[in-house]
Amino acid sequence: MEGVDLVISCGDLDPGYLEFVESMLNVPLLYVRGNHDGVYDQRPPLGCRDIDGEVYDFHGLRVMGLGGSLRYKEGPDMYTEEDMAWRVIRARFQAKLHGGVDVIATHAPARGWGDLDDYPHRGFECFNRHARWHRAALPAPRARPYGLRAHRARARAPLWHADPERMRLADRRRLTSEEKGIT
Repeated sequence: MEGVDLVISCGDLDPGYLEFVESMLNVPLLYVRGNHDGVYDQRPPLGCRDIDGEVYDFHGLRVMGLGGSLRYKEGPDMYTEEDMAWRVIRARFQAKLHGGVDVIATHAPARGWGDLDDYPHRGFECFNRHARWHRAALPAPRARPYGLRAHRARARAPLWHADPERMRLADRRRLTSEEKGIT
């Protein structure tokens, strides 16, 4: 497929499907796990990169991953608000080492941004604080990291980016290398 440089999966996809996408497009495929991805323990998607808790630098585009959802039962890839807040704090150190982040890929939304009140679809409040922290910590050209997420209550999954006052919704669109100044 022409014009695709990078694929980011936000969870709840079969590992075979991710392998197919990666092999057909022949571009890096990054992913975070969702709350239905326990099969990845036995069969991780080959050729794809799990970026949970890491920052991946793709030609200067810094992508951070935070997988999982709010814990609503016992199982893998589910966290309490407190557990996720600690994961976010650890991820901040990774971001600092890379000079910040441009994209934050999560499975669950930030609280209040397309989530619902039931536990499987409730967002994390700590993601709001995380995005505000990155907004303040990044130099001007990269001051607004984009966020991608999978768990959603509506048909359209918005992209969000940090704003000094609050989170704002941005239209869904594909981020191209040219938009980020990557050659």
